Amino acid sequence: MNPRGRKVAARVALVLASLLLALEVGARLFAPASVFTPLLPLYPQVKAVLDVDLRGVSRHGRLTTNRWGLRGEEPPEDWDAWETWIAVGGSATQCFYLDDEKTWPHLLQQRLRERDPRTWIGNGGIDGQTTRSHLVFLDKVVRVLHPDAVLLLLGVNDLTLSICEDLRLFGSPHDRAMWPEDSWRMRLFRWSRLFQLGYRWSAVLSEDVLLVRAAHRTYEPRPLGPDPTPLPADLREILPGLPEFRSNLKALIDSGRDMGVRTVFVTQPILFADAEPWRGIEGEFFWIRRQIGRFSAADLRRMLDVFNRETVEVCRANAVPCFDLAAEVPSSEEFYYDPAHFTEKGAALVADKVAAFLAERSGR
Repeated sequence: MNPRGRKVAARVALVLASLLLALEVGARLFAPASVFTPLLPLYPQVKAVLDVDLRGVSRHGRLTTNRWGLRGEEPPEDWDAWETWIAVGGSATQCFYLDDEKTWPHLLQQRLRERDPRTWIGNGGIDGQTTRSHLVFLDKVVRVLHPDAVLLLLGVNDLTLSICEDLRLFGSPHDRAMWPEDSWRMRLFRWSRLFQLGYRWSAVLSEDVLLVRAAHRTYEPRPLGPDPTPLPADLREILPGLPEFRSNLKALIDSGRDMGVRTVFVTQPILFADAEPWRGIEGEFFWIRRQIGRFSAADLRRMLDVFNRETVEVCRANAVPCFDLAAEVPSSEEFYYDPAHFTEKGAALVADKVAAFLAERSGR
């Protein structure tokens, strides 16, 4: 390249570098990063108005987050003088389309305050998160905040990992096995807000991300079509994610003990039951784009029950409390607006059941 060409190339490179720097600054100013780590979308001081049309959910509501990016009240200033909890889970914990004061973690806080007014619960539910993500949450959030206890509602998203044809459907970097931890891409992802936004948009445009639709829809059951996928006698044979799920449960328990934070586990209820009429209903989680087969709704419940039994067994083996909520919430559209998300009445029932379990555990 002649001197004139090199000079032009240098100027172009300088302009591009300046533009990227300006975009990075703009991204940090107008699209702030998560409070704790870019791996977890916990954004502080969100104030959103909800306008939804879902069975069993108020048309209008509020969704706000506190200074830590958790749904719920601001944390108490005299932190150590309070009984502090963080609810960890996916969208069934987040209760995105329910008003702040109608989510089950908020209602649970109200129930617990009847016995101890100095009780605080932060809602750390994040849509689509699996036990892989929960391990990151404990390490990056719980380890920093050090509440007295964490309450983990889990199961259905780990089941989803097993029945998706393509694990790339999961958009969280730790769920998607995106890049090695020591790669330049992962280092850049951790540092650059612009790169984080670009990654998420590229995932959306390529349809490689587990998308939550702008508005969930009320579930309407459909008759099971012809030739459903046959299931083996031992469902574990078609649930390849189960060994990792069990390992992650043990790691969550160990992490809590290492930090001196109590862990309480809760099994995952869903609308479907292993009974009529669900055996003749198409089994679907609408957020899964490509499922490994066609199953009845009862089949999906049986698969989830395998994960729930793992939760109970691992907790029993490691002497940590586990509440089998899945056995306590009836299979009724009164309590769910879709296969896995609670109506307001369902959230209230969950809060009542969990509060009673914790009261029994504490002997009060």
